[in-house]
Amino acid sequence: MRPKTARMLTMVERAQLVHCQRVRRLACGCEVALYTTAARRALTVVEDPEDSCPHRGHQADFVIDDDMAVFEATSAGEAA
Repeated sequence: MRPKTARMLTMVERAQLVHCQRVRRLACGCEVALYTTAARRALTVVEDPEDSCPHRGHQADFVIDDDMAVFEATSAGEAA
């Protein structure tokens, strides 16, 4: 199994965003939002990256993961 990496939010995914469930600030200072899509997927998207964040994948409009479990773990204070 390959490790998951951050990727840019696609135009199709952006068009399918339906509802913002929650917004959290990670330990690194970046703000992420959990969205649901029309296809019933859960996407954790970086909304506001912190300038001093050491994670290369924490850039604006990057999908950190498309599973709710990562959002739950990061909201507890762990870095994604």
